[in-house]
Amino acid sequence: MAKKRKPDAGITVTDFARPVVEVKNLSIDVRPLNRTRKELSQVRQAIVSAESSVNPNRRLLLELYAEILLDPHLTSVSEKRRLAVTNTDIVCANEKGEQHLLVHKLIDTQWFEQLLSHIIETVGFGYTLIDLLTANLLDPASLEECEIIDRRHVKPELSIVTKTPEMNSGFGYTLPPYNNLYLSVGKKRDLGLLLKALPWILLKTGNIQDWAIFNQIFGMPYRVGKYNSTVPGDREKLKQALEEAGTSTYLILPDGTEIEYIQNTGTAGNAENFQKFQKTCDDQVSKLWLGGTLTTDAGDKGARSLGDVHLEVEEKIAAADRRFVLRILNSKFIPALRYAGYDIQEGYRFDFKEAEEQLSIVEQLDNDLKIHEKVGRIPKKFFAEKYGVTFVDDNDEPEKEEPEPTKPVEKEKKPKEEAVNNADGLSLSHRLVSSFLSFFDQAPKL
Repeated sequence: MAKKRKPDAGITVTDFARPVVEVKNLSIDVRPLNRTRKELSQVRQAIVSAESSVNPNRRLLLELYAEILLDPHLTSVSEKRRLAVTNTDIVCANEKGEQHLLVHKLIDTQWFEQLLSHIIETVGFGYTLIDLLTANLLDPASLEECEIIDRRHVKPELSIVTKTPEMNSGFGYTLPPYNNLYLSVGKKRDLGLLLKALPWILLKTGNIQDWAIFNQIFGMPYRVGKYNSTVPGDREKLKQALEEAGTSTYLILPDGTEIEYIQNTGTAGNAENFQKFQKTCDDQVSKLWLGGTLTTDAGDKGARSLGDVHLEVEEKIAAADRRFVLRILNSKFIPALRYAGYDIQEGYRFDFKEAEEQLSIVEQLDNDLKIHEKVGRIPKKFFAEKYGVTFVDDNDEPEKEEPEPTKPVEKEKKPKEEAVNNADGLSLSHRLVSSFLSFFDQAPKL
């Protein structure tokens, strides 16, 4: 049975620049997703229906999207892009670096993180309409779940929300005051990256199903039972015996007949082929979402250098995602906050913290000291301003070490024989003393 949202309820919304306006909730019939098996042949019909210029209907396409979002690899790569945004600290500040206190409380809520997730998920879906009407933005502590309008009921090409997906008339959400109560994200005719991933995921799903059948036939031993066709009841007895003997596959054949499985042992009939095909499908999805494959899977020889290249591409994609989110927050969300009652003056804007600002003080100091020691000297003024420390003096020159006191040079004592030989240059008294000393040197020791 169709599930309805709350009936139209009048909500008074007050804006500083507007008179009091009567606002009504949307009334749509939300039906459960069609979870029947999806085939590759349904893709083209879904695209034609979504791109119709008369009555665009994305229901079939979105139900296909819901099916492939169950794929683990697609979940992994899409989460990687989402986390690159939600795990980066964000602030709302002016040019002086002064943060808006109430907006800061809003940022520090689960609701705001879900808002960022919905914005970045638009890359996959193409378009998202976020419900701000039911959120009490002035009380961040009361916020719970950030809700979106069911995409099957949103027709971006017509800027309306319909009661059922099949209708082509409905509620216009771009007219005042609803343009500040519903946050539209994305391009009107964009069907998202999921459209390009769709055939690869469906092909992989079919491939894995065939692989499972292959393993069931050739991966487990099976039993062959033969019976005498001339004996009544022999086949039934054999079948009962095989069923009671276990759950492995069995064959029941009459005597004189046989079934032969001809397995292709070449490159086209072994289990490795299924694995290669699955990897090919996953690689295409990784390239589509992250720009490469080596940041999610291990490569072959030389993959280290290629992985660095893929990581650089992935970082550029993450930077583009952050810019996309900032454009939505600054151009659409800030006006919506002002409409809700936030006093946000001109000059305040959302921005992601730089990578350096997200490092701890200890990590920043360690990096600065390494530069100071190994690259070039950094003036003390830099450390004083950045870390709030006070130095005894402002002298940036290294202290000169005091030279060690020089020891007096001792005169070399010449051998006494040399003193005697040089006696000609000495006075008479010196010559006598030298002769006297040389005499004792030559005396035998007792």
